[in-house]
Amino acid sequence: MSWQILKIHNSPIQARVTIVNDDNAATPATDYHAADALARRTLGAASLASRGYGLTGRAMRIYASQAY
Repeated sequence: MSWQILKIHNSPIQARVTIVNDDNAATPATDYHAADALARRTLGAASLASRGYGLTGRAMRIYASQAY
Protein backbone atom coordinates (compact mmCIF):
# COMPACT_ATOMS: atom_id res chain seq x y z
CA MET A 1 0.00 0.00 0.00
CA SER A 2 1.59 3.25 -1.07
CA TRP A 3 0.74 6.75 -2.16
CA GLN A 4 1.45 7.83 -5.73
CA ILE A 5 1.23 11.12 -7.57
CA LEU A 6 -1.77 11.22 -9.88
CA LYS A 7 -1.56 14.80 -11.13
CA ILE A 8 0.54 17.92 -10.67
CA HIS A 9 -1.15 21.23 -11.45
CA ASN A 10 1.40 24.01 -11.86
CA SER A 11 -0.25 27.37 -11.59
CA PRO A 12 1.54 30.73 -11.38
CA ILE A 13 -0.48 31.47 -8.27
CA GLN A 14 -0.47 28.15 -6.41
CA ALA A 15 0.77 24.69 -7.42
CA ARG A 16 -1.27 21.62 -6.43
CA VAL A 17 -0.57 17.90 -6.37
CA THR A 18 -3.13 15.08 -6.27
CA ILE A 19 -1.96 11.91 -4.53
CA VAL A 20 -3.83 8.56 -4.62
CA ASN A 21 -3.33 5.32 -2.71
CA ASP A 22 -2.91 2.20 -4.85
CA ASP A 23 -4.73 -0.02 -2.31
CA ASN A 24 -8.50 -0.19 -2.85
CA ALA A 25 -9.10 -0.80 0.88
CA ALA A 26 -7.24 2.37 1.94
CA THR A 27 -8.94 5.45 3.38
CA PRO A 28 -7.80 9.07 2.98
CA ALA A 29 -6.29 8.81 6.48
CA THR A 30 -4.36 5.59 5.80
CA ASP A 31 -0.63 6.23 6.35
CA TYR A 32 -1.15 9.95 5.81
CA HIS A 33 2.40 10.67 7.03
CA ALA A 34 3.75 9.06 3.85
CA ALA A 35 1.34 11.11 1.73
CA ASP A 36 2.40 14.31 3.51
CA ALA A 37 6.08 13.49 2.94
CA LEU A 38 5.48 12.82 -0.77
CA ALA A 39 3.68 16.15 -1.12
CA ARG A 40 6.53 18.00 0.62
CA ARG A 41 9.11 16.33 -1.63
CA THR A 42 7.07 17.37 -4.67
CA LEU A 43 5.98 20.90 -3.74
CA GLY A 44 8.26 21.99 -0.93
CA ALA A 45 6.07 23.69 1.68
CA ALA A 46 2.61 22.16 1.27
CA SER A 47 -0.66 21.89 3.16
CA LEU A 48 -3.63 19.59 2.76
CA ALA A 49 -6.32 21.20 0.60
CA SER A 50 -8.83 18.33 0.51
CA ARG A 51 -9.22 14.59 0.88
CA GLY A 52 -11.74 12.01 -0.20
CA TYR A 53 -12.27 9.32 -2.80
CA GLY A 54 -11.77 9.52 -6.56
CA LEU A 55 -14.12 8.22 -9.24
CA THR A 56 -12.31 4.87 -9.17
CA GLY A 57 -12.95 4.51 -5.42
CA ARG A 58 -9.34 5.06 -4.42
CA ALA A 59 -8.38 7.24 -1.49
CA MET A 60 -7.14 10.65 -2.61
CA ARG A 61 -5.45 13.63 -0.97
CA ILE A 62 -4.87 17.02 -2.63
CA TYR A 63 -2.12 19.33 -1.40
CA ALA A 64 -1.52 22.99 -2.21
CA SER A 65 1.82 24.78 -2.21
CA GLN A 66 2.42 27.39 0.46
CA ALA A 67 5.26 29.02 -1.51
CA TYR A 68 3.29 31.94 -2.95
